[in-house]
Amino acid sequence: MAKGPDAGRLWDLPTRLFHWTLALGIVAAWWTAENGELELHEKVGLFLLSLIIFRVLWGLVGSPTARFARFLTGPGPVLRHLVDLWQQRQHVSPGHNPAGGWMVVVLLAAVFAQAVMGLFASDDFLFWGPLAGLVSSDWVGTLTGWHKSWFNVILGLIALHVLAVLYYVFLAGEDLIRAMITGRKPGLSAERTPGDRVLAGPRTVALRALACLAAAVALGWGGVGLIETLAA
Repeated sequence: MAKGPDAGRLWDLPTRLFHWTLALGIVAAWWTAENGELELHEKVGLFLLSLIIFRVLWGLVGSPTARFARFLTGPGPVLRHLVDLWQQRQHVSPGHNPAGGWMVVVLLAAVFAQAVMGLFASDDFLFWGPLAGLVSSDWVGTLTGWHKSWFNVILGLIALHVLAVLYYVFLAGEDLIRAMITGRKPGLSAERTPGDRVLAGPRTVALRALACLAAAVALGWGGVGLIETLAA
């Protein structure tokens, strides 16, 4: 296997920052809701909506291991991976493994759905979501109920994610926590699949990430604000 300065490199900085920022954002969303800080809760929701859009864009144009085309597979590889884990056949994946890749998508979809439902939510007293005026009061009540209960689904997915990570760390010998902090994974070579395109360097990664972030904020936060203004 090829060795060199890229040996062991796994997730780029934008992917790692997204991961930990998403975790903090979910905690902030929970705290603001529990403490009745609904105006701040709305801002956190818009932030999370923009963050998810950023990850979708980065999954299209980011570094190889961040791209959906790299780690999303059919059911066959997922089942084989799970069988390998059950039979304790150890292997180091160059990025998200087949099961973990789909967990990424499910979590993104769950948080996105939660943020969208929150746009139409209300406490029926002082707070109305930015797009609540676009639907009937019945739908506002329905979406508010879904928004509250859906958070339990997200908590379940987070628990499953954490348990899976702990399994890899302590039983499969694959320290995914450290890899998501440092961006490197021991035992990973610099060898890449033929379809990979390596970004030109940190500057290119930064420029692409900033472009994706600007587009995400414009589509998420800005888009909601524009719709709210036009509907007023």
